[in-house]
Amino acid sequence: MSPAKSSGNDPRPLVGVFVTNSTVNSLLAGNARPRLVTLNEQSQLLGVSLFVFAERNIDLQKRKIAGLVYNPDVKKWVQRVFLFPDILYTRRGPGKKGSKADKFVQAIAQIGIPQINSCSDFDKWDTYSRFRRYPELVSHLPETCLLTTVDQLKDMFARYQSLYIKGTIGRHGRKVIRVDRRHRQYIASHLGKRLRVWRFSSIRGLLHKVRAVLNSKRLLAQQAVGCIQLAGGNVDFRAEVQRDGNGELGVTCIAGRVATPGAPVSSSRTGSTVFTFADTLRRCSYSDTQIRSLEQAAETFLCNIFQCVEQEYGSFGELGIDFIIDTDDKFWLLEVNAKSAMGAAGQAWDAETIALLYRRPLEYARYLFESNSQP
Repeated sequence: MSPAKSSGNDPRPLVGVFVTNSTVNSLLAGNARPRLVTLNEQSQLLGVSLFVFAERNIDLQKRKIAGLVYNPDVKKWVQRVFLFPDILYTRRGPGKKGSKADKFVQAIAQIGIPQINSCSDFDKWDTYSRFRRYPELVSHLPETCLLTTVDQLKDMFARYQSLYIKGTIGRHGRKVIRVDRRHRQYIASHLGKRLRVWRFSSIRGLLHKVRAVLNSKRLLAQQAVGCIQLAGGNVDFRAEVQRDGNGELGVTCIAGRVATPGAPVSSSRTGSTVFTFADTLRRCSYSDTQIRSLEQAAETFLCNIFQCVEQEYGSFGELGIDFIIDTDDKFWLLEVNAKSAMGAAGQAWDAETIALLYRRPLEYARYLFESNSQP
């Protein structure tokens, strides 16, 4: 059966949510992922039209998309044909150069269709290099080098006892290895399907293993800053920073992630324990006064990062920002994410906050559409 055609009477703006083929397959099979269910619910409440599509659904020549919309009468996602959307909301990685996905994003930019986020991914070395130019950020960046030689690794270990080695592209901690130098040995730990630990007496052997495990085109070596801990596990934070329906910037929520003791990362997908920002700090024996002070400082710190990202990469409606707090209560930036999975927030926060997380980008989409429609 061919997809039904759009009536053209859908409430504006029409937001196209660009996802992977597997996500579309799940929708067609009746297994909608919770985040899309919540996003769709919020679009209905706001009166914003929304359809979901993947690369295979795009017709570049006709400028049409066979997108999926939720039909409440039959309680399933069905296909309809749409013109290109008013607003593009990308929830997948960038396509390979020359791919249909890549050509589509280029076409969207040439037509002048606004996007929630100006890009869908960041290269960690590129962001580090750019952020170093900002006086308000440079003191909050762990020292990092683009790792190409054994001598560079030796030089970093001459200054720091522990390092993180990571791919310049990668999510959920899969491309991260922590290395601790102890008694002339290098102890490397990596959390994939399970925690694995290796010991090396040779730094050359260490680098060979790291390259094999991470399998990344480019690697970074980064200073491991001593962060606050809880129950023997390192604590880091994921902040969801978003623009609202007036284009105003704010921190919607922050989740604290407590790593399993000995684990090199604390992504919510690696079995970490997750709490709200305040609850995390309270469990780390901070007083209410200290927590309020850190909440205010975090708001300023995170909004500064967001604005620096926009100066370098263009406008954004939302970013996931990972950071830590050291034992002197100083903030350190770990990385920025253009398409946060919002997994930690979903575990730590209440239903009202989660609904707000998914409503914000749609409110911002309406703001972009109305701003773009003005003569």
